[in-house]
Order: sequence, then structure tokens, then C-alpha cells
Amino acid sequence: MLAGGSIDIALTFTYPGDPADPHDAVAGHEVTELFTDPVQLVLPKGHPLGAVPVVHLDEFAAAEWISGCPLCRGHLLAACGARGFSPRITHATDNSVAVLGLVAAGVGIALQPRLALEPLPRLAGTTVHDVLPASDRSVRAVHLAGSAAVPAVRATLSALARVTSGRRS
Repeated sequence: MLAGGSIDIALTFTYPGDPADPHDAVAGHEVTELFTDPVQLVLPKGHPLGAVPVVHLDEFAAAEWISGCPLCRGHLLAACGARGFSPRITHATDNSVAVLGLVAAGVGIALQPRLALEPLPRLAGTTVHDVLPASDRSVRAVHLAGSAAVPAVRATLSALARVTSGRRS
């Protein structure tokens, strides 16, 4: 849509080392990093590690997993693969509300970006944990090279930087 001129700015995300990143080194695009979005682990209430605030991904090699959108699924596969195991994915949905419901029902665990979890009411049957090693996603604005010279694009990029400034470390 950017290349075709249908839009001026795309808000996108990518995970570390994502080979499927459609904007990685694409000629004619500029990327403005907005913030890092921590990825967290959602467990069903009563899980033996449910009271531990920071968990290690390795501890869940035998777990049943719920994966998200195709990019998030790729991230789950890569993050677990880097720890020496393949996650056993038993369910998949790109709907974070459904993910939380599945976790609360005890059918699996899930990695979810904090930004996807923040607006949702915390289900009583789930706990959310920081996870190590961190593999947080990057949220960014992508636009055509040179388009920041257009006042409306420049103003929008400035507004995005301003409203996301509190999310930057």
C-alpha cells in the first residue's frame, strides 16, 4: 500500500532477526523506530510457576502452546528454537482475547506482546510474566523515503513519536 501510494505511513512491528520482515532493507522505505514492546508469557492460574514474576522460556519446552498471528507464530518458533526446543502448538489465533480465554481454560500457554494485553481485562484464570531471554518486538512507522518532507507526514511522524515517548526505555 505504501509503494502504491494508498497510504503515507504504516504502523508495523517486527521481532528480532525476523526473516519475514517485509520492510527490512527495502529500497524506497524509511523506518522510524517508535518503541520496544515487551513480549510476556501468559500462564493459566495455578501453574507451578504462576507466582514467579520472571520466568525462563526453557522451563516451558514440554508445554502446549497457543500461537498468534503468522509473525507472532514465527517469533514463537524462533524464540523456542534458539533455546533448543520446538514448541508444541496446539491452538492458534490472532485474537488476543481468544488467546487469554484459551489460557484461562488451561489448554495452553502463550507469548503475547504487552501492547496486546494492556487494553484487555485480566482474566481471573491467567497470570502474566516477563520472560527471559527477552525477545521483544519493535513497533515502528514505515514511510516512503523522503516523504517526511511533506508537512502532513512530518506532523504525523512527530505526533507518533510524542505519543509513544512514554513507552521508550
